[in-house]
Amino acid sequence: MSTSKPWPEEWVPPVDPLPEMLADGREYHNVLFHDGDVTRPRGWHRENVAHLIELLRPHLGDGSIGLDYATGTGGSALPLLTACEESGINVTLALTDVMPSWFLTAHRMLHEHAGTHFFLLDLRSPMPLLGTFGENRFDFIVSASTIHLLPEKKLEGIFQELHGMLKPGGVLVFNSGDLEHPKRAESNAALLHDIYRVARDLLHEEPRYQSALLELKARDPEQHARVLKNHAVFPKPFSCCRLDEAVRKAGFVEELNETLVIDKARQDALDFIQVERLTGIAGAIAERNERRELIAEFMELAFAELVRRGEAEADHIRTFWNFGVYRKSS
Repeated sequence: MSTSKPWPEEWVPPVDPLPEMLADGREYHNVLFHDGDVTRPRGWHRENVAHLIELLRPHLGDGSIGLDYATGTGGSALPLLTACEESGINVTLALTDVMPSWFLTAHRMLHEHAGTHFFLLDLRSPMPLLGTFGENRFDFIVSASTIHLLPEKKLEGIFQELHGMLKPGGVLVFNSGDLEHPKRAESNAALLHDIYRVARDLLHEEPRYQSALLELKARDPEQHARVLKNHAVFPKPFSCCRLDEAVRKAGFVEELNETLVIDKARQDALDFIQVERLTGIAGAIAERNERRELIAEFMELAFAELVRRGEAEADHIRTFWNFGVYRKSS
């Protein structure tokens, strides 16, 4: 199962990255692993990735060539590579992302693993994967906590491209904690980003924040427009039915689709939203500490709302996850 085509030119990280670039990757990595220590994954991250790898494992063979779609800081690629090494399975893994700051963290952690290759995708291309890999094709594609971030209007095109990147008989294995599903209500569970949407919406209704937005609009209309764009960092979730439709239209055959409820600790949820990039939900507040304190205040209100709904307890949120295995016909 080796590739017959040469690998395209790989991404080379900057020799002297800017401090803010390093900080961005480090902050996000720390919400997956306590203090960035890869031996101490946060519970919700450990559980969802472990199940993803469990579903992928039967489709891995010695010499398999895989694509990690949206690697981020490498939080799922690391346990996948470790599992393969422990099982004596040699895989080649092409890691991809669109964000150099997060990808830099992944590169520093994973570039010495045998078989890893790094490719920064260009979203200006109508088909970023095809534009990057050309005629290379893969035995498997794995994607962790990314599907729900895809623009709904582009789902068909994205899954058609993913389908086209697989060899005949290849599989796509993914998970998502932020897709609506008919079984969610029965599980008394929230979607992964529900607490952030609740906190954001409550915050935006607050007179203090409304005043800050108005002042910003009068002072700097361009910055005001950027802040409004950042308000949408946690988009409204689309449904698993919408996803299934796009997957089927692309030509995939469903092999498995299942759900799982995973507890996310209250502190893990609070730490997640304090990543600088994500604090854009309160972007009208310029001072960093003030912005974080305001978000923390409304996170407490949001947590109370999830407890009232029966989707959280005093120390954790029950989050609802979707897992899928889809095959390209031979």
